[in-house]
Parts: sequence; C-alpha cells; structure tokens
Amino acid sequence: MRPFILLVYRLGILLFILPSCSEDLEPVIEFDPIDEVYFPNTSGGWETLNPIDLNWNQAALDAIQNWMEPSETRALIILHKGKIVHEDYNGLNHQDKPFDATSQWQWASAGKTLTASMIGIAAEEGLLSLDDKTSDFLGDGWTDMTNLRESKITLYHQLTMTTGLDDTDVDRSCIEPECLTYLEDPGERWAYHNGPYTLLQEVITEATGVKASDYCKEKIETQIGMNGRWLQINNDIVYFSSARDMARYGWMIANQGKWKSNQIVPADFLKEAITPSQELNNSYGYLWWLNGQSSFMLPTINRVFNGPLVPEAPDDTYFALGKSGQVLMIVPSLDLVVVRMGSSSGNDFVPIVFVREMWGLIKDL
Repeated sequence: MRPFILLVYRLGILLFILPSCSEDLEPVIEFDPIDEVYFPNTSGGWETLNPIDLNWNQAALDAIQNWMEPSETRALIILHKGKIVHEDYNGLNHQDKPFDATSQWQWASAGKTLTASMIGIAAEEGLLSLDDKTSDFLGDGWTDMTNLRESKITLYHQLTMTTGLDDTDVDRSCIEPECLTYLEDPGERWAYHNGPYTLLQEVITEATGVKASDYCKEKIETQIGMNGRWLQINNDIVYFSSARDMARYGWMIANQGKWKSNQIVPADFLKEAITPSQELNNSYGYLWWLNGQSSFMLPTINRVFNGPLVPEAPDDTYFALGKSGQVLMIVPSLDLVVVRMGSSSGNDFVPIVFVREMWGLIKDL
C-alpha cells in the first residue's frame, strides 16, 4: 500500500457530566449534535446558502461575477459543505444557446479522475489490480516494443503517467502501437501522455465485461445523480456533463468517496489517489493534481519546478484539471468544492496559471 493522506471530518463528541456535590443525582449524559453531511437529491434538488449568512465578502463575489465574461467562463459553482453558495452562468453552450444549469460541457482532462475512480472500483471488486500488466488486458503488441519491455508496464504506470513511452515527437493522443514506442523504463520518467491514459478505458472494458462508459454510469453516475456522457473525439474519449454534475462528483470525492451511506469510490484507493504517487512529479497522484508539495512538473515540459502548484491555496487542495480551464477544485480544510467550465485564451493542457488566477479571486471570499 502506497502512502496516503487522510481527509478529516468533524465528529460529534460524547460528554459525560458527573455530579460533584450530591450522590442523589443521576449522572447526566449529553450529546453534542452531530453535523450531518448534506447531499443534494439525486433527482436534482439542491439546497443553497446565503453568502451573507456565512459572512462572505460581497465585494469578492462581485469581482468573481465580473471575471466571468472576460475569462470566457461558462459556469462557476462554489459549494460550502455541499450546499450551493454561488452559481453563475455566462455565454453560450455548444448549441449556441444560453448556458445554464442543464448545459453540458467537456471536462477535457479533468475527466481523467473519473477513469481513476473506475479503476479503483474495479480493483475493489477484484476485477483488476494496479500491479497487473497492461498486456493482461490489451494483449501482447499494444505497443511497438518487444514483449519483454511491454510486459513491464502496469496499470499503476498508466495511472501515474510513468509508462516510459515516448511522448517527445509523436501525437500524444494516438493509441495505435506505432505511436507507443520505448523511451525509458516504466517508472523512470514522468510525462503527461494521453495515449496510455486513454487505453485505461479499454482496460476497464476488458476487466469488467461492459463498456467503460456503461460501467461509469452504473457505478458512479446513477449512484449520485449525474447525467453525463462519454464521447469519442478523434483518439480522445471525453466526458461531458453539466457543471452541477461535476460538483456532485467533487462533493462525493470530498467525502472520502461516499454519497450518503453508499461508498462509491473505495476510501483506501482514494486516499492513495490524492497522495503523491511517485517521486518524479510530487504534485501528481492517480490522475489527480495535488497542491502543497515541494515541486511539480507540467505537461510537455521535461523539468521540475520548485514550490506548490498554487502557492496561496491551502496545502490540502487537490484538483481535476482540463484544457481550456476545466477545473474541479476540492479544499477539505475550508469545506469548499469549486467548479469552473468554459473556454480560455490559453491552450495549456493543465491550466495552472488560470487556476492561480481563480484562487486569487476565491481566497478573498
């Protein structure tokens, strides 16, 4: 078992108050009320909180709202303890209609975390193990390497972007064997390589006996009230949903993989998923991005940067991040889940600069 961090939640405290002066009095037992975790209805109902009641900064909320249009943000949701404090929509959806709570938008690479969750669920069901060879599911010859070299790549290497497959002069989304060639041994190089990740969808299909999209719907979406869809775009398999669906997923993850009394993503797996998964890129777990680490690496740049991803954000923050500013941000210490969907002028695979700009607004709340 690789190291993990533990998300901590407040528990009710049992107090025994004993009499000090009279033997005639019976001991009195009092219970502090336990804060029950709120979850929205799977049918769509969702409670809200007034930011005034939370003593949030109205000027900061105004600044966030004014930021929506120039940043090309289509949807922004801020949850506090699972309830909606701020929800705003702007611009047009894919059908050139006004973007609203029902509009679906791409998660881009933020959807990688959904795939990680499916892997964790399948592992809990005994259908696969992270130490399994990828060729056990895809067969020999899924790369352009010798069988010996290919057999060293495991599901763990795909989850952590450490397959060692060459990402330097190829279409990084290509999943054909001729695109998947040897550069270094597995575990010796971290590289944000989409092709090996995408093939995890085929691994899930082979391991479970159903399409990965159907497995996602059965094990995650229907359990928490999501209504998204996976679409094939060139070689990439991309998840689309409403911003509220992304918020549901984020709130489930923030609650150690539970939705009400139902454990959706295995807790032990999730603890590992949001912990540094290897020593090459300290800020990367199992397809999740992690704040508060001593260094980080970024896609297509083969160098290590000192410091955390978002220096001003709490160290326990972690992210699902996608191209053009698709952001799911979870901040356990502040009971926050933040969702942002839309476009952006940048073209980065992982929009770290954009996320820092977002946090610069959110921290003032």
